[in-house]
Amino acid sequence: NLARGVPINADMMYTGDLFTLLNPYGILGGLTTTVVFILHGANFLGLKLEGELRERANLFAKRIWIAASILYIALSASTYAAGFWARGIVNPGSIPITALVALLVTGTFLNNKKEGWAFIMTSMNIVLTQVTFFSMIFPNVMISSTNPAWSLTIHNASSSQYTLTVMSIIALIFVPVVLAYQGWTYYMFRKRVSTDRKSLVY
Repeated sequence: NLARGVPINADMMYTGDLFTLLNPYGILGGLTTTVVFILHGANFLGLKLEGELRERANLFAKRIWIAASILYIALSASTYAAGFWARGIVNPGSIPITALVALLVTGTFLNNKKEGWAFIMTSMNIVLTQVTFFSMIFPNVMISSTNPAWSLTIHNASSSQYTLTVMSIIALIFVPVVLAYQGWTYYMFRKRVSTDRKSLVY
C-alpha cells in the first residue's frame, strides 16, 4: 500500500478506512511478504536441525518456495504494470531483477540440500526487495493517492534536529551492544539440534 499510495489530506492525516487498505495489490503484497519470510524461516530451520527434522524442514521449504516464487513474480509484474516503480526520483535498475533471481535460485540449493546457500539467497532477496521498495518511492515515505503534493517525505515527516541527534547518540551506544549480544547467542547455539537426547546436553 505504501507503493500504491493511500489517501492522505493536506494535514498529513490518513482519510481512508480498513477496507481502503484491503485492496488486491495490498493483499498480494501482504501474502508475498508472509510466504517469503516463512520460506526464510524454513531455511533457517534446515540450518539448525539434523536427521528427520532437517528432512522435514527441507521438504517444507521446497513446497513453500514454489508458492513464494509464484507470488513474488505476480507482485513484481503488478508493480511494474501499474508503474509504481517510477514514483520516486531513484531508478532501482537491476536490483529487483537480482532479488527475483536470488529467490528462484533458492530452489536449486534446496534441491541439493544446501540450506546455508538457500538461507543466503532468501536473505539477499529480502534485503534487495527492501532496497527496491525504498528506492522506487524515494524521497517519499508514504505516497498520497489523493494528491501527490500531500505525500509524506523524508523532509516533512522527519523529527526535529534535537530528536534526531539524541536518537543517533542512543543508537551509537546500544546498537553495538545488541549486535554483540545477538552474535554471542548465535555462537552459543551454533550446533544443530537433533532428536537424540544426548546431543541436547550442553
